[in-house]
Amino acid sequence: MEKWDQGLGSIGLISLAVILTLLVFIGAPIAASKTNLDLKDWLGFSGSVLGAAMTLGAAIVAWKAVQRQIGVQREATIIGLMTREEGRLEDELQALSACSELMAEATRLREFSPRGYVEHLNRIGYRASDVEMRRAIREAAGDNIPPRWLEQIARASSDLVSTVIVVETFTTYETSPGTPSLFLQVHVPAPEKFRNDLRLKEEEFDKTFALINARRKVIATRLLPKLRGSIEDRLLGTADH
Repeated sequence: MEKWDQGLGSIGLISLAVILTLLVFIGAPIAASKTNLDLKDWLGFSGSVLGAAMTLGAAIVAWKAVQRQIGVQREATIIGLMTREEGRLEDELQALSACSELMAEATRLREFSPRGYVEHLNRIGYRASDVEMRRAIREAAGDNIPPRWLEQIARASSDLVSTVIVVETFTTYETSPGTPSLFLQVHVPAPEKFRNDLRLKEEEFDKTFALINARRKVIATRLLPKLRGSIEDRLLGTADH
């Protein structure tokens, strides 16, 4: 309201300036003229000046009102876009949090033998097929997960499972006698090449896991707070108008 009062004050000053200008450039020559003007002529002249000033003032008021309405609509559009972005970030954060939990569970399975590793990965939804892995991720995280993260997580996960299966295939299990009544089952590790491949796939998986958590942190600690602060500031600014 204060800004609106200031605008009306400016309009009043402009109108006064217009009236004085008309009086100086039109009224002064008439007053200095040797031609005698009666009261009717002066009233007509004054009415014309006053009418012109009122018309100008009304036009300025209308222009200010239109500009104010345009500003309000523009702010409403910006706030709407920012609110939709806030919702998108919240959905992404929720989806990535679910993916992070799924990936954290997979990293805890590395203590098992290759055979147990495969069994437990399959049990929590990990598959060697990209298509099946994407389906499992959607079931865990929902449909709001961004496509680029879905593809990256699915590829890292399916590659890991495929490599674990290869290592498990080339790992042999033998039974050796311990005591006359006890037989011990031991496994002979897969060739070093396959075990190295598994370590590389686990490193790639861990890198993706780290990127997911880094993105979650950025959204939760930087993007969302900053966006929410901007929305609040704009809402307060709109209320002041």
